[in-house]
Amino acid sequence: MSDLSDSQKPDPSLAPDNAIARSEAAALFHLIAENVQQVFFLMSADCRQMLYMSPAFERVWQMPREAVYRDALCWLERIHPDDLWLFDPTSGDAPLARTPEHECRLVMSDGATRWVRMQTIPITDASGALSRVAGILSDVTERREHEADLARSRDEAEAQVRHRTRELLAANEDLLASEARFRTLTETVPVAIFIQHRAQVIYANPAACRLTGATTDQLPMIDLGALLTSHGVRGPAPNAGDDLDTAHGIDVEFVRPDGESRVLHVNRSRVTFEHRDCLLLTAIDVTGPRRAERALREHQASVARVAHLSTLEGFASSVSHELNQPLSAIVSYARALQNRAERGAIDGEFLRLGLDRVAGQAMRAGELMRRMRNFVVRGEIQRRDVDLNAVAREASTSLADLALDRGVAVSLTLGAALPAVTGDPLHLEIAVSNLMKNAIEAVAETPRYERVVRVVTTVTADGRVRLDVRDTGPGVPAHVAVSLFDPLVSTKHGGMGVGLAITRSIVEAHRGTIALVAPATNDGAVFRIELPAAGGGAS
Repeated sequence: MSDLSDSQKPDPSLAPDNAIARSEAAALFHLIAENVQQVFFLMSADCRQMLYMSPAFERVWQMPREAVYRDALCWLERIHPDDLWLFDPTSGDAPLARTPEHECRLVMSDGATRWVRMQTIPITDASGALSRVAGILSDVTERREHEADLARSRDEAEAQVRHRTRELLAANEDLLASEARFRTLTETVPVAIFIQHRAQVIYANPAACRLTGATTDQLPMIDLGALLTSHGVRGPAPNAGDDLDTAHGIDVEFVRPDGESRVLHVNRSRVTFEHRDCLLLTAIDVTGPRRAERALREHQASVARVAHLSTLEGFASSVSHELNQPLSAIVSYARALQNRAERGAIDGEFLRLGLDRVAGQAMRAGELMRRMRNFVVRGEIQRRDVDLNAVAREASTSLADLALDRGVAVSLTLGAALPAVTGDPLHLEIAVSNLMKNAIEAVAETPRYERVVRVVTTVTADGRVRLDVRDTGPGVPAHVAVSLFDPLVSTKHGGMGVGLAITRSIVEAHRGTIALVAPATNDGAVFRIELPAAGGGAS
């Protein structure tokens, strides 16, 4: 591109002998104009005559150059109607356009639209009068299309950003509302809630502070792992991942910073909190109910130990062994009433409930004495349909505190639609309780997380009802197994060897069998009771 204004002015230095130089310059101009992509043109001052139009005009305008030589303004026919206002051949020093540089649209013969950029250059003579109008035209369609694409992309991106911003704002509002609901819920419920990440408490609600007696500053220092692996835990350790016991929870003893010991019932599970894998624990204080239950079970256990001694005088003395259970219950209920009375906290409903239970246990003691006497003297037992699953559940409940004290997990796997058996439910509960108590004591010396007792009920192929008591203890030595059910034979240190003899007598009185069977693994023991289903011939 070059400025032609000065080249069109007369130069006094160009004498006739410089005509050759002028001819060479003109030839060079034509060489350039004929081969570049831009369109060069030169018109008269009044724009009525086209003096020169470069060949590129035909490619851009799709018109022959001869047409503009005949009609210097015929090329205006291609200008888009909306852009014709840019051109006024009768105005100013540059009559072809209102501005010396602009872009406009062309409408081609096939209806397509193209963009051109026009630059007009007024050429004056020595006196300053307009003598020529030159111009350069460039096809900028491709650049315009790219700009349009970029504009559309920018608009689409901005629209997406605005849409995503609205989504994020809405999500943030939902998150804030959810967090507010979470705070309202967790800070008002009476259940203690802890969230632990990597052995550190990262959240605790007000109920947790009240329950543990710890301040907000002290809570991060509470070791929940130690809490859950402390004395009394049932089930696996808190780091056992998918083995977390979330169905029934566990009872644990917790010592508050002020030294007071409390019993907590804790449920635990894995959760994602603030984008981190955490342990969620919920706890309620069950100190009162558990202590009352433990006091009752302790009295029952102490009486049961005395009952073993009485069996040395004969099998009939087992009456006192079983009779002490309702008697100890009577003592426990009476003592609970006495304790409440001494504190002045007794009310009519509690008194009525306690006396009802005392009367019920007294009647049970009398009935037990009568049944045991008939059983010993005449071999008689009470006959009725008995659900062995219910017997197993009752036995497990009566031994819950013993299992808790020994750190033993007791599980029940009870068969569905189990047939009833015919017999005395109280005697059968005594037999099952003896086996479960022996199993709990057998595993008490094993590592804590291996202390498991399982009770399984099924129906055999010949229709008999089976109950297995399985433990993970040291097992029974072979030299003891041959006489295990005889009186005075025991595998426990200090044991009297009476419980299994009583159990065998009760099972055989119900036309059943009891045996020590080989365990599926190399450790532990399995005691199996099989009884005929109701209507199967038991007498």
